[in-house]
Amino acid sequence: MNKLITGVAALTVLFAAPAVAADIPLKAPPRPVVFSWTGCYLGVNGGWIGSAGDQNIDTSLSGRFLESLNLFSSPPARGTLDRHFSRDLSSGTAGVTSGCNVQYGSWVWGFETDSNWAGIDDTVSAAFPITVVPGQQNVASSVHTVSTRLDYFSTYRGRLGFAFDRWMVYATGGAVVAHIKGETDILYAADSPNFANVHFFGDRKVWRMGWTAGGGLEYAFTDSWSLKAEYLFLDLRDFNYEAFCFVPACGTNPPGVFSTNTRIEFHEHVARVGLNYKFLWGESPVVARY
Repeated sequence: MNKLITGVAALTVLFAAPAVAADIPLKAPPRPVVFSWTGCYLGVNGGWIGSAGDQNIDTSLSGRFLESLNLFSSPPARGTLDRHFSRDLSSGTAGVTSGCNVQYGSWVWGFETDSNWAGIDDTVSAAFPITVVPGQQNVASSVHTVSTRLDYFSTYRGRLGFAFDRWMVYATGGAVVAHIKGETDILYAADSPNFANVHFFGDRKVWRMGWTAGGGLEYAFTDSWSLKAEYLFLDLRDFNYEAFCFVPACGTNPPGVFSTNTRIEFHEHVARVGLNYKFLWGESPVVARY
């Protein structure tokens, strides 16, 4: 009889155990944390800046040369002393970066600014032979020397990106401000009576605003650190200034009224890499929901 009671009790425990276990709550697996680009950041950048091809330089007579009674103010003499040549610029660049991003879904909106050193400092010289002026004495041969410099630029840009987890491809555009300088020295020889020993000189330094656009690819290799590769096009527009003649051959009453205008293109390309460190502004990591 005792053995029968013991067997029934054992069977009862055996069949009741799964039901009891099924009623015990199980701990849910942890949800995976999804990386977010939201936050502000500081960084450094470095790379190349240059014209990626010839950029135009033009010089032409200005000032009193264009007055109605001057022979160079109208055809056939007008334009005979206009000169055109070009130069190819290339240099390194380095700077610091700051910005902020906000991510909604896969889209990332942001604003970025940077301050950069640039080493563009170039001088080009071009020699021109004696010029035939219809109905007038020939103009002496000349050497035109033009120096250009771009030593600093800063950009202020919006960014729109599309994120693939820790990868982001983005487009960017906005304003650029740069410190540029031009210097022109034109010296005519004494091999023809017209313009013999005439000398023009002038320079100009300005802070100039233009526009910039480009794009890039950025990868976050930790939650805070990211690497990027970026291209920008800088359009600082045409840069114009005057070179004046003060030698007696140009007249001295008053001096400096005869001049030559110089026009320089400032259209630059920037290819660079950057390293950024992101600071969260109190946001918690994004958790995937099921």
